[in-house]
Amino acid sequence: MDAGSASDLLASAEQALALMQRQGFDHAQVSVSRHQRHELCVAHNEASLLRSALSGKLQLAGLLDGRRADIEGSDLDAQSLQALVLGLLPRLIYSFDPQGLSGLMLSVPIFFVAGIVLGIVSPGKTFVEPAAGSMLAAGPTLALVAMRTPEGFEPTVLAYIVCAVMGVMMALFGAFVGEKVQMLGRPIPTAKKRA
Repeated sequence: MDAGSASDLLASAEQALALMQRQGFDHAQVSVSRHQRHELCVAHNEASLLRSALSGKLQLAGLLDGRRADIEGSDLDAQSLQALVLGLLPRLIYSFDPQGLSGLMLSVPIFFVAGIVLGIVSPGKTFVEPAAGSMLAAGPTLALVAMRTPEGFEPTVLAYIVCAVMGVMMALFGAFVGEKVQMLGRPIPTAKKRA
């Protein structure tokens, strides 16, 4: 291996480390190698094929929040390095996927916030409308959570019912809070004195 290709490998490794550092990895390790292969095929005492191939290999290992992941690629150009670093991140970052009981419990405060917003935005006394709307929304919400939950992790039917009722109750309470907030913005009527 000549000095030029060795410096190219070192530059690729340094570039990959810099990219990983910019992405916020706690620790990073890069292994870069280049292999040269020569192939000669001989048929009937004559060379019939002479082929040479030069291939590079890049291995990245990253540590983030106590999790470790590896990825490897064969291209050493800047775009490929960036793609490898970005491909390593989803393996390390915890993604919250609300399914099962956690998805059901997440829907309850959302119903509360929706009730508050509807209570504030709707003119006049609107106390029952958010609760009625949440009753209509509870069915599709529970169906979506049930469809997304993998087999074996499904909550019980009672958990679905309890979360639906809690959602309706929280929307009703949110509407009450929203009405109170809306009333704060209204002018207080004053009684006129009769002469």
